[in-house]
Amino acid sequence: MARRWLFGAAGLAAVLAGVRVPAETDPRVAVEAPPAIHLTDPRLYALLERGLPGATPERLAAVARDFEVQLHRSSPNLAMRFATGRMDDEELEPRVAAFLRKLEGTRAGVAAAAPAEPRARVLAALGRQALAPAAETERDELADRFLTALAARSRIVHADLLAGRLSDENLDSRLAVFLEDQRAAAIPEVPAATSAAAEAERFALRNFGRPAERVDAIALRCTVELPDGRRDLVVYRKRPDFFRLHFCENGIVTLATGFDGSRAWMQRPARPGVEVPAAEAAPLQRSARFDHALVGWEERGAVLTVVSRDDAKNLIRLSVREKEGTEIISTIDTKTYEETASEEHRPDGTVEETRFRDYRRFGILNVPQVQESWKGGTLRTTTRVTDVVLNPGLLDSVFARPRGGALDFMDYMGALGVVARAAPAAAAAPSAGTGDRR
Repeated sequence: MARRWLFGAAGLAAVLAGVRVPAETDPRVAVEAPPAIHLTDPRLYALLERGLPGATPERLAAVARDFEVQLHRSSPNLAMRFATGRMDDEELEPRVAAFLRKLEGTRAGVAAAAPAEPRARVLAALGRQALAPAAETERDELADRFLTALAARSRIVHADLLAGRLSDENLDSRLAVFLEDQRAAAIPEVPAATSAAAEAERFALRNFGRPAERVDAIALRCTVELPDGRRDLVVYRKRPDFFRLHFCENGIVTLATGFDGSRAWMQRPARPGVEVPAAEAAPLQRSARFDHALVGWEERGAVLTVVSRDDAKNLIRLSVREKEGTEIISTIDTKTYEETASEEHRPDGTVEETRFRDYRRFGILNVPQVQESWKGGTLRTTTRVTDVVLNPGLLDSVFARPRGGALDFMDYMGALGVVARAAPAAAAAPSAGTGDRR
């Protein structure tokens, strides 16, 4: 991940302030969605309703989201075509059918091992757990592992669950312990740290995993609170230094900007992407570096030192001074090895601080759900992460400067919300015999 987790050393405030957006492309200006977009296809809901008879709207929404995520992981190009309404029925229907067969096959495979009612109770209990994954398919797998582990650990308690005698409180308690065990198992053990290099290694292992396990790309959806209002953003990142940022309204991208590995660019509606002048591109370029400052510091020729250590508060401050003069000081909790704050001291005297809290593990990656950007003692932005997808299969071309004029690439993680909001209006609208049916 980036040294500032989402937006690199620059921080979101610097990205927004450093790149001068023309007035007509300011993300604060509402931009009407291009008419070519097909609101993430109500056809998907019709196919899911047909394949999952009796499913609740909540379940249909969850399965639809899983389908979109799986499609993006397997083929970002197909996901883009689907999100922009350019996938025809002949291509969409067999893909949905195959996805449902795989989903139902997973359920059928565990039916003999656990009755449907106990498993449904476990799934419901997972919904009450803070450490549970958001995706339904991941919860399905976790429920199966929990039932297997419970049967091996206590046949009596497992029998009580099957017979419906286990209370919700008891189930929640056992599930919480199970989830903590799963989380602990994913955290690599390393020897006690005794030097700056050892502390940095321990931090990297705890938050990003071993080098061979680390993710190569990530997509995140987040909301950002600014002094003049809230923004919905999607961030795409890929090694070594690819970055793309979407400003979204109702799940539709209204402005895009990014770094393709050598040049920064931005795109406004109905215009091709344009290169950002070098003087204004620095925040985007700093945001593009994928790894945290404490990862790979030696290879970059940076200098790592311990600034201070407070054993009473379980805190240590590590400094990484880059060759060009920028210094990053990370404050780390030595009990959890989670970063609580990061200060960036630039050669021009600028100092910015980011504070992190509410960590949640997504696979091998430990992500702070809340990130605050401070400057001069003033809170500038608060970023809240709502969705994370690891290794989504992003091609390098995703980060290239767009050559065409259509800005109709939808946020594949947020497009579902557009359909959910549009469905009631579509159902209430009177049918017309003629007109554009798209």
